[in-house]
Amino acid sequence: MAKYQQYAEYKDSGVEWLGEIPKDWGVTHLKFVASIVGRIGFRGYTVDDIVNEGQGAIVLSPSNVRDDQFSLEKKSYLSWAKYFESPEIMVEENDILLVKTGSTFGKSTIVREVGEPMTINPQMVLIKKSSIDSRFLSYLFNSSLIKAKIEVSNTGSGMPTMTQENINNFPIPLPATKSDIKIANFLDHETAQIDTLIEKQQTLIQLLKEKRQA
Repeated sequence: MAKYQQYAEYKDSGVEWLGEIPKDWGVTHLKFVASIVGRIGFRGYTVDDIVNEGQGAIVLSPSNVRDDQFSLEKKSYLSWAKYFESPEIMVEENDILLVKTGSTFGKSTIVREVGEPMTINPQMVLIKKSSIDSRFLSYLFNSSLIKAKIEVSNTGSGMPTMTQENINNFPIPLPATKSDIKIANFLDHETAQIDTLIEKQQTLIQLLKEKRQA
């Protein structure tokens, strides 16, 4: 695997847990670089609003975030009436899904393609219209450093929860111009290579199993 070139100089970020960042980077709050939206309470829904495929839009839940990847292996559908009631949470390409409530709170993934209408349930928020590369932001939220910070931001006495305020004010490193795109491209390339190696290994394991059974 390739190695991303180290920056020449670093500086203190001013955020204790974040540590040092490249000299020409800054630090900001998430709310200043993206729009964070969730399902408004009075626009919630009941089991009566859950419909069959073809009768509504996919409603995304924490089960659609698996191993930091977007998955549609499990699908539930919400009536069209409820879908169109909340246009601000209609899922678009490059939106980031973030679980804000429940046992998997803090998990996130980027939605790179939208093949059919989708919305979110009350356990989720969408990070939309980011002024920095959404792929970079997604990789950032899936880094061990950010995940660890999210884990200690739990405000729920029972069910783990991240408040909207905590999400809005979450500090993130702000890359220098186009650095976010370069880093995202690099990580996309490296991830694709790893995925290819895993696929080849799985194929080899299957062939060995078949050979033993022959």
